[in-house]
Amino acid sequence: MSGVVTAGKQLGRTLGFPTANLPPAPEKLLPPEGVYAAIARVDGRSWAAMTNVGRNPTVNGEHLTVESHLIGCDEDLYGRQMSLQWIKRVRGEVRFSSVEELTAQLMRDREHVVSLFLSQNHNEKPRWI
Repeated sequence: MSGVVTAGKQLGRTLGFPTANLPPAPEKLLPPEGVYAAIARVDGRSWAAMTNVGRNPTVNGEHLTVESHLIGCDEDLYGRQMSLQWIKRVRGEVRFSSVEELTAQLMRDREHVVSLFLSQNHNEKPRWI
């Protein structure tokens, strides 16, 4: 998947997980809703990414979004072209009982994504931390 990074609701940033959002094109096929390990590429550089495809049910989201937390990236990516390469599904999308519960799960998801990249031999070594 590729596209231009757009602004979202800024919720991820407040939880400590800023995301780069790609608007899903209706004519494009996406993987099932859930959290994925992915490689995000921007301007010839790559990052390990934790990507959510879904509707953000914990915060009453309505529209399908594709949001990627680029691990170790602190750059402003708005308006820049980004591509995603799906690596592995981590889990399905879940409605949590609180934002605190969601944040705790996001921490576990990020650890899982990092461990996937550390244990796999990819041709391209993404950046992180």
